[in-house]
Amino acid sequence: MFESLLIELDKNLGSAERMLSRVPAHACTTAIQSMCVQSYIFLTHAAFEYFIEEVAQEAVNYATKRCKDDQIITKSLLCLVTSNIVNAPADISRAALNEQVTRNLLDSAADYKRAFNLIKRKNNGIKAENQKNLLIPAGIDPEVVDLTTFNALNTYGDKRGDIAHTFLAIRTECTKSSVLTDTNIIRLGLDLYVAELRRSAADRF
Repeated sequence: MFESLLIELDKNLGSAERMLSRVPAHACTTAIQSMCVQSYIFLTHAAFEYFIEEVAQEAVNYATKRCKDDQIITKSLLCLVTSNIVNAPADISRAALNEQVTRNLLDSAADYKRAFNLIKRKNNGIKAENQKNLLIPAGIDPEVVDLTTFNALNTYGDKRGDIAHTFLAIRTECTKSSVLTDTNIIRLGLDLYVAELRRSAADRF
């Protein structure tokens, strides 16, 4: 699972890094150099956002398929079901939720997959809330899996938001060295997210 998405992520990160080939490591002295660094942040942020959305989708698809095809209930499936119960609208009674789940887990899983698809379509970012909204239904709590990666993504999301409002300004705090360090930390941490998603998909109940 997820191999093609990891390959695509690395390709996208590598393509973005080529923008920095003429930028000094530790300082931006011209507006063009600063724009290259900021563009790199935009592109890598988009790559991370897409990756998180798609690995979560793949995990949800796999969990519901195993339930439908093989009648196997995995940790991923239970996370999908329970996260939807926890986040159900206040006007839905607990009894109605219980009946929805117990009447037929196969039908319920399909309903909750559709609910997840809506969450994914509405997602816009990689900050803490975005990560949890996508990954908890897929089988992991990213904050528990690796706090460093969780916080690094959240900070990178803040950074992307900040530069969106000052794109043409020279930003001395955003250097080639610092942003490459940021993305390397995140990239390594995403391997930990993927490993835990695989474990969640394999755990049976």
